[in-house]
Amino acid sequence: MKLLKENKMLDYVAYIRAKTILDTQDYSHEATQSGLPYTKVAINLGYFYENLGENLAMGFTNKEDIISEWTKSKIHADIMFSSDYIEAGSYTIEGDFYGINSNVTVLILGK
Repeated sequence: MKLLKENKMLDYVAYIRAKTILDTQDYSHEATQSGLPYTKVAINLGYFYENLGENLAMGFTNKEDIISEWTKSKIHADIMFSSDYIEAGSYTIEGDFYGINSNVTVLILGK
């Protein structure tokens, strides 16, 4: 497995996505409530990409559990281990999601 380089702009894309998920109460890749899916956030921030992927997690308190769950899911694992990506950014935010205090983690992978 190759290591991905951390990209601060992708960290910021992940932050905007996590904040938007809580602000709009819309936990989805499509971001139908906000109209700001990860692809649009990246472009709006000036990250022009060849490939872009997103993994989401909610309710986890440590990164090891998140990675473990993503690895068990074929779709999430395929995104994380794809050779289509060379860099990544992530962000975890805590806040209210439908009346429950929750952690939202966003992983953005790009090339």
